[in-house]
Amino acid sequence: RIADEDRVILFLGRLIPRKGADLLIDALPQIGDVTLKLVIAGPEGESGYMTFLRDRARTLGVSHRVLFPGPLYEDMQKAAYVDATVFALPSRYENFGNTVAEAIACGTPVVVSDRCGIAPLIDQRAGLVTSYDSQAVARTLKELLNNPALYHRLRAGCPQVANEISWEGLVRGMQDSYEKTREDFSQHSLCVS
Repeated sequence: RIADEDRVILFLGRLIPRKGADLLIDALPQIGDVTLKLVIAGPEGESGYMTFLRDRARTLGVSHRVLFPGPLYEDMQKAAYVDATVFALPSRYENFGNTVAEAIACGTPVVVSDRCGIAPLIDQRAGLVTSYDSQAVARTLKELLNNPALYHRLRAGCPQVANEISWEGLVRGMQDSYEKTREDFSQHSLCVS
C-alpha cells in the first residue's frame, strides 16, 4: 500500500509502550500530508499493544495510512531503512537507540525524543530531537518533511555521524582520550619533579 510518490515515516523496534509508536499514530493526522505513510515494524513485545495501536489508528481515521508489516530482519530491515523518508523513535526512555544508529548508517534522517541516549549525538547533524509529546513530534516531523534544505543537510550529515558512532569511531575516540590523558599525565609529572 505504498505508492512511489508516498513519503514514509518508519518506526522499527519492539512494539512496547515505552518506544512511543502511539505518539507517531497520534502525530500523523496533525501533519496533514495525505501521501505520508507510517510503517510500524517489529514484533509485539507486550501482549495487546498491537491491538491498541491498530485501534488508535482506526479511531483517528488514519488506519489506511498506517502499516504493520511485523518484524523485519536483515535485508528487509535494511531495505526499510533505505526506503524510508525519515526514521522516528519518540521513545519515553532509551539508553542509546541502536535502530536510530542503523537508520543513520543507511543515510536516513531521524527524529528522536530528548529521552533517547543518542539524541545529543544526532541533533541538527543527522536528525532532529523532539520532546515526548505527540504535538511536538508532529511539529518536528512536519519541519523535517516540509523543509527540503534542512532534510538534505541532515541526510548529508548521516555518513559523518554514522562514522562517529561506529565501532571504529568509538575505538578511535577512546584511543584519543587515552592519548590525551597520557600526555596530560606526562606534563603533570614534569611539573611535579
